[in-house]
Amino acid sequence: KRNRAASVLKPSTADNVPASHPLKPHQTRMKLLESVNDVQLFAEFAARNGNKRDEFSFEESLQSLSKKQLAQFWGGIVTSLGTQVFPTLPPNPHDIEDESCLSEEAVAGYAFMTALVDAVSASPTLCSEQESDVDDSLVTIVKILHDLSLHLPCMHVDTRDAIAAVCVRWWHADLPNKDEVAPNTISLQLLYALADNAPAERIKELYACRSMLLLLDYEHESSSTLKSTLQQCMVNPTFLNLVEGQRFLSFLFGLSLDLVSTLHNTIKSTLPHCSKQFYADYGEVYYRAWRGAEGKYLQALETNVVQDLIYHAIHARRPTFGNPSMVKIVRAVLEPFHQRKHERGVDDMLCRLYEPLLWRALKVAHPVVRSNAACLLVDAFPLQDSTLNRADAEQLMQRQLDAFVDLLSDESATVRATAVQGVCRVTSAFWEIIPHATVANFLNTIINDLSKDAADPNVRVAAFQGLRFMLDNHLAIPVLKQLLPALRPAIHDPSARVHRAFLDLLATVKSIRDVRYYDIVPNAHLLARLPAETDANRLKIVTLLASSYFPISNSDEVRLDRCLKMMQTNRAGARVFYHCLRHAKGHASDTDLARFAVVLANAIVAGKDVDDDDEDEDELLDDFADTPKDNGAFAAEDVVAMLEVVVILCQRLSDSRRKEGMLRKLGKALCPLVEFVPEAYPEIEELLTLTQLIGTTLPGVATDDAVDQALAELKKTDGADFD
Repeated sequence: KRNRAASVLKPSTADNVPASHPLKPHQTRMKLLESVNDVQLFAEFAARNGNKRDEFSFEESLQSLSKKQLAQFWGGIVTSLGTQVFPTLPPNPHDIEDESCLSEEAVAGYAFMTALVDAVSASPTLCSEQESDVDDSLVTIVKILHDLSLHLPCMHVDTRDAIAAVCVRWWHADLPNKDEVAPNTISLQLLYALADNAPAERIKELYACRSMLLLLDYEHESSSTLKSTLQQCMVNPTFLNLVEGQRFLSFLFGLSLDLVSTLHNTIKSTLPHCSKQFYADYGEVYYRAWRGAEGKYLQALETNVVQDLIYHAIHARRPTFGNPSMVKIVRAVLEPFHQRKHERGVDDMLCRLYEPLLWRALKVAHPVVRSNAACLLVDAFPLQDSTLNRADAEQLMQRQLDAFVDLLSDESATVRATAVQGVCRVTSAFWEIIPHATVANFLNTIINDLSKDAADPNVRVAAFQGLRFMLDNHLAIPVLKQLLPALRPAIHDPSARVHRAFLDLLATVKSIRDVRYYDIVPNAHLLARLPAETDANRLKIVTLLASSYFPISNSDEVRLDRCLKMMQTNRAGARVFYHCLRHAKGHASDTDLARFAVVLANAIVAGKDVDDDDEDEDELLDDFADTPKDNGAFAAEDVVAMLEVVVILCQRLSDSRRKEGMLRKLGKALCPLVEFVPEAYPEIEELLTLTQLIGTTLPGVATDDAVDQALAELKKTDGADFD
């Protein structure tokens, strides 16, 4: 233990007792019993209790006392407190900033209090696991310590904390008059939990003492400070990060009916400013509070909290610049209720609370309110009431489905965009319980109408995003397989955002085994769109086409053949394809692209006979694996197309300067191509230009003939001297 008394005592006479003449146990007990009448001597025992070199221990000494001696000990302390300690204490301890402001008697009095806390903490009543009678004087002492815990000078914080620890132990041990040590103790526990950088253990201790709060009167005017403290707990992130903290916050809703609205308003005021991760945490707090409530508290939570959240989610304004979307925030808070619809009573409660608000909001004139109501209908679907008979339950379900049909044809584009995504989510999640005729009506409206909505591209984007949700349900795939080809014209939509959403849909389709994306949009259409698309959309198209035009798992002959077919189909699109191929994740590494450049070069060289006895055919593939050479002769336009691809690949690979070694190997492998083209096709200027681009892109490609030709041209300039 820390020596709390040593700092306020004069040099202890106990420290001067010779070690060779220690007191015997019975002498120590008698001395301890006498010390209760001497403030200085009792504090010296406390100093010895904290001294590791001293064999004295409060716990051992008090356990050795008889019941009569313990009564004498605690009774003597009560007397000393009244006659020697309390008269010396200052009337306004909170104004004391330093011990120099205290008299010697007051210093000794506080030292006595510190020693007393150590003695009570070591008492058999608190340390022994066996039940025994509790001395009335000890009960009085603990009550006195509790009352003084909030009236100590600031320099005695350790004493205050020790008193709080004693009171907590007294409470958990269920000792006599424990209710009388609750008010100040729970106040201190709240203070500890709200301190800056408070450890998690403090909140766990507070949660363990939460029942102390049930003893307080929250209607009394003196409770305003406590209510303010509880409101601070509601907005403290540390409480929300711990399960015990969340449970404590839920517990607070059961303390007073007035507190229900007060705490709820506190949470509402902090929601726009708190971190996103806390939205669901507040929802958990509300749900636990509702689940544990009964009677008037249950009614207050449903009406003043849950239904109030629903109202604000419906009538919240759309977000403005710099302000968060309150609709999304409140929906996130309500999400724990919607996720637990399968639990007892949740569905009935939601149906009962949504009834007076939702159906009216779906018919109001303001489109934002209708859109918000549509979001909530999707989140809460299906609303069910276990008290209804079968016919009424089916009527309630049909009412919700009819509401979706009306929302899909709403005059507001914002409402239609919200509705189409919501309908797709609901249809995907509840495919088996929605009638087939209703599903067919939904899909017909989405694919034939909303995906082509001319009023607002946001509706078209929402349609494609919603269909992606629906593809998550394997039961919907056979139906969608027959309907999705009708979306083919969307690839030529004038909006880039619509293209992006549609390409995401195609990417989702590609991941499904039973549906082929090119049955929806042929590769030729995608290839034609490449030159006109944004960089982000280009990469999405290349990712779709990569497995068809650059299959890594196939041979070099297959990739070469598909390259020629793509160049013949759409040369502009093919250029963009190979330009973006390096960034298509998971489809082609730099080594794959370098190898393919060598394959193309080898095909060009081997495709036309050249009389050159010094040509080393194997040199072209130096440092690369063998690739096919017998491809027959190529037309000049095919050679130009192939050489364009080589140049594009070289330029893209040259951007990676961290792979100088690979670039040098590639340059060495392409040297024969650079020498071959000018000799084989001297009359085609385009080929000569492409060859020069290779030489300027890769290191080590320039040949002796190229250097000699450049020098010869330079010598023709006037005044040039190269001797």
